[in-house]
Amino acid sequence: MKAFNTLLKFSLAILLLANCKSSNLKEPEQVGQLVFNLLKNISIDTKKAYTDKFITANDLQRIVNKHNIAEEITVTQDELTSEIESEYNEIKAKGIKYSINWQKIEYLDFIYSTSTYEGILNLEGKLYFKYDDETYIVDVKSIFSGKEYKLYSIDYLRYN
Repeated sequence: MKAFNTLLKFSLAILLLANCKSSNLKEPEQVGQLVFNLLKNISIDTKKAYTDKFITANDLQRIVNKHNIAEEITVTQDELTSEIESEYNEIKAKGIKYSINWQKIEYLDFIYSTSTYEGILNLEGKLYFKYDDETYIVDVKSIFSGKEYKLYSIDYLRYN
């Protein structure tokens, strides 16, 4: 019986991890929800947990290769991570400036448009959220890998 309970707990843990990791962003609206959740947890999650939700240099290279784009991607993972961390730091600093309690923000809307460049679908949007009767906006950029959207920028936090 003890072995069965251990196996059951292990199986449940695997299922939960699989469900937590599967943030397949197949629809543009899911990008907005992911960004909202990242912001809502920005004060409690680590910087690494935040940056792990973004596109990698390898993902970017695969997308370029898949679309037979002649331009070579020269961005390294370190450069990409540095840019994402810079945007993260800017959002956190603005959050302090605006006295935002991130865990208490409320989702309002995600307005986006898509465009295609060299066959690659790009998404640019604005996430609207509310805290303490004030509306805020962040800009969001994502790229479609062919299977899902990959987040590559959240920046420019400001009042609406």
